[in-house]
Amino acid sequence: MKNIRNRALALVLALVLLTGLLSGCGQEEDPIQEAFGFPGDTVMLTVDGNDVTASDLMYWMAYNADYIAQYYQTIGQEIDWSATLGGSQPVGEYVKEQSRQTAILYSTVTAHTAAAGYSFDPDDADYKVQFEEAKENMGGQEEFQRFLKEMCLTEDSFHAVNSVALVYQHMQEGICRKGGEYEPSQEELKQYVADKDLLSARHILLMTKDPQTNEALSQEQAAEKKTKAEGFVSQLQAIEDPKQRSDKFNELMKANSEDSGLASYPNGYLFGAGEMVEEFEEATRGLEIGQVSGIVESNYGYHIILRDDPTQSEELLNSWAETKMQDLSNEWVTEAVVEDKEAFTNLDVADFYAKLTAYRDSLQAEDEGQEDTNSGEDANSGKEDGGQAGDSQESDPQAPAQEGGKPEDGGTPDSKPDGDSQ
Repeated sequence: MKNIRNRALALVLALVLLTGLLSGCGQEEDPIQEAFGFPGDTVMLTVDGNDVTASDLMYWMAYNADYIAQYYQTIGQEIDWSATLGGSQPVGEYVKEQSRQTAILYSTVTAHTAAAGYSFDPDDADYKVQFEEAKENMGGQEEFQRFLKEMCLTEDSFHAVNSVALVYQHMQEGICRKGGEYEPSQEELKQYVADKDLLSARHILLMTKDPQTNEALSQEQAAEKKTKAEGFVSQLQAIEDPKQRSDKFNELMKANSEDSGLASYPNGYLFGAGEMVEEFEEATRGLEIGQVSGIVESNYGYHIILRDDPTQSEELLNSWAETKMQDLSNEWVTEAVVEDKEAFTNLDVADFYAKLTAYRDSLQAEDEGQEDTNSGEDANSGKEDGGQAGDSQESDPQAPAQEGGKPEDGGTPDSKPDGDSQ
C-alpha cells in the first residue's frame, strides 16, 4: 500500500556494503598493489589533514565504475568514458567525483564520531549477526571471498567498513534522540511535520479483491465485508473516551485488518503527500487527531481510519534524527579542507577500470584453474581406488563456485546518472 523503506536498516546496509575508509596499512595483503601497481597506502587526498589512501578510495571507484558499466551493458554499447549521460559531466569524471565526494564524507564522519567519543566493539553480538547475514546473502563464505577479491578488499577492510556504519548510527541515536545534544523539542517536531506535510494514521482494511490473484471479490463477498466494516465503525464511534477508542481500534485492527503491511507497521503509517492511495490520504486529512472515519472505499477495499498525532510517532523521531544527522554530516563535508594529491589528479578512470577488469579476469582464471585441478585430483583418486570415471563416489568432487551471489552493490541503474555530485 505504501512504499516505505526502513530508514535505519537502509542506512546500515548502505554503509556496510557500499563504503570506503579501508586502510591498507599493516595488512599482509595489498589488493590495490596487485590490481593497479601502486600501494594501497598511497595518499590520494587529505581531508582536514587526514589521509585518504588508495585503499580508502578504490572500492568506491570500483563501485561507481561498475554502475556505469552495467548501464552500458543494458543498452548494448561499449563504455565511452568521455560521453555525457544526462548532464554536462563526462562519465569518467562523474565516477571520479562521486568516489571523491564519498571518500570525503566518510573521512569526516570517521573524524567527528571519534572526536565525539563513539567507538566500535568488534565483539558486538548484533554486528556479528549482521555480518553472518551479509555473508549468507552473498551466497556463503566462498562467494563472500570472491566478492572481496573482485572489489580489492580484505576481510579486515570489510570489518572496518562496518565499524564506520555502526558508529555513525550510534552517534545519531546518542545525540539526536532523548537526552542528546540535538534532542528535538515538541515545537521542532511540529515544525518538521508542517515542513514535510506529514500525516499519521492507523487503519482497518477489509479487502474487496483476492490478495493472491488481485481479482475482485464477488458482490456478495464484498457486501459481507462492508457490513462487517459498518459494525466496526458503529462500535468505534460510540466510544467517547479517546484512549478507550484507540485501544478498541487496536484490538479490532489486529484481529481483522487484512493490510499486508500491518506486521511491519503495527502502530500505523507516517506518510507525506502522494505516498498513500488518494482516498486514504484525503480521508485522513479530513479527520481531527483521534477521530475515526466512516467507511472509506479505495481500490484495495474498505478502510476505517484513525488519525494519530505524528509528533508521537516513533517513525517520526527516527526520521527527524536521520535528517538531523544528515544535515550535520553535510556541514562537516562543506566545511572540510580538502587537498587532492597528484596520485588522484592523474588517475584516469578508463585506465583504472581496464586494470580492474584485467585483475578480475585473472582471479576468474585462477578459480577455474583450481577447479580443474581439484576435479582432476578427485577423478584420479577414484581410479586408484578401482573406480571408473563417472562412478558415484563416497565424496563428490569439489563443486565449482556458484555464479552471482554477491550483494546488489552495482545493480542496473533505473535511470541515467545526471552527472551531478552528491
